[in-house]
Amino acid sequence: MIPDTEQKGSVGDYIDDVPPDSVVVIDSDGTLDATVWGDLLTTVAKKRKVGGTVINGVCRDSSKSLELDYPIFSLGNIMRTGKGRLQVDKYETGKTGLF
Repeated sequence: MIPDTEQKGSVGDYIDDVPPDSVVVIDSDGTLDATVWGDLLTTVAKKRKVGGTVINGVCRDSSKSLELDYPIFSLGNIMRTGKGRLQVDKYETGKTGLF
C-alpha cells in the first residue's frame, strides 16, 4: 500500500484474484492511522475460502472476522478507513515461501 495520490481503483479490487486457501499479506509500511482491511474484505475472503490475512498495518471491523472465524493478524484495530488515504501499489499472486 502507498499514499493515495491518484485514483487507481478500490483498495480491495485484488480480492477477486486471490485463490482459495491462500493467505493475503499486506504491507502498508506499518501504518497505524488508516486501515487496509475491513468487514467487506473479510466477508468476501471468507466466501472465497481464503485462509487468512496478515497485515503490516491495522485493520478495522474485527468483530466481523471473529463472527466468521476468519483469521487476521495485524498491528492493531482502528476504525479510520484507508479510502482516500492509501491505495494498492502492486499485488502478486502465486508467490509462496517463508518470510
